Amino acid sequence: AVGHDYRQDDWPSIAASPDGSLWVTWLSFVGERDDLAIRHYKDGQWSNLQWVPNTSGDNWMPQAGVDAQNRLWIVWPQQVNGNWDIYARRYDPAKQEWSGLEQLSSDPGPDSNPRLANDGNGKLAVVWQGFRGKNSNVFCRIMTSDKWGPEVRVTNRAANDWEPAAAFDSHGNLWVAYDSYKNGNYDVFLTEVRGGQTPQSEITVTATPNFEARATVAVDSSNRVWVAWEDGQPNWGKDFGFVIRATQPGVGLGGVRRAMIRAYDGAKWLQPAAVLNKALPGANAYQPHVF
Repeated sequence: AVGHDYRQDDWPSIAASPDGSLWVTWLSFVGERDDLAIRHYKDGQWSNLQWVPNTSGDNWMPQAGVDAQNRLWIVWPQQVNGNWDIYARRYDPAKQEWSGLEQLSSDPGPDSNPRLANDGNGKLAVVWQGFRGKNSNVFCRIMTSDKWGPEVRVTNRAANDWEPAAAFDSHGNLWVAYDSYKNGNYDVFLTEVRGGQTPQSEITVTATPNFEARATVAVDSSNRVWVAWEDGQPNWGKDFGFVIRATQPGVGLGGVRRAMIRAYDGAKWLQPAAVLNKALPGANAYQPHVF
């Protein structure tokens, strides 16, 4: 166990360094505040626990990434003065120094649920969901040469987009996967951000009546983009009232899930969506595919 013996530890994130070592960060709750903790695994040993300085408060989902100089970046949401924004700090283990605090979002609406991506050569990107007005859309910033680029709006519509994840391809383009309620139920979509600033046309990963959400994404050595997500029964979360029940039953917030996966080669989907576990009760059974 890498966490604290006498605290509630949640939301771990792990990242590999070019030197082969590992960093892990997590959220550590002590009763009246959250703190961000880190530990380093190198030469077969774990370092002592360290606290990310000046981060005590109302925090959420810290993410770890390492740049080309083996420096650790921690990115996390924190509520300051009544608003949630995305913050970042860098730790240089060679110098035993922390950088200053950087605020990566500044809109009056809440920004949360970040994920970090690394291109394998030290370039980092952070994606997150941010409320602008009444709706939550997806945003990103890409870091090169120690500087975070401008905020890029990946989605922009009057529907909620949630929980983005991202991965770089070998050309340096960022692929962002997320779920959206734009069709009246949760479906999964994919957008390529080229050159660190230009979102391309949105690609539908899956759009059925089922609950399809919590996407993750990876890019392989052939630049195929792999997207995995959770699949549940239709009418997820609509287990109340008589309007839904008069036509078809709603499904509670829990329920059975199956893991799904699909691969995209930059021009087309290679196969139908594959099922990684057994079919849902009462749902159509899909046969898994090997890519």
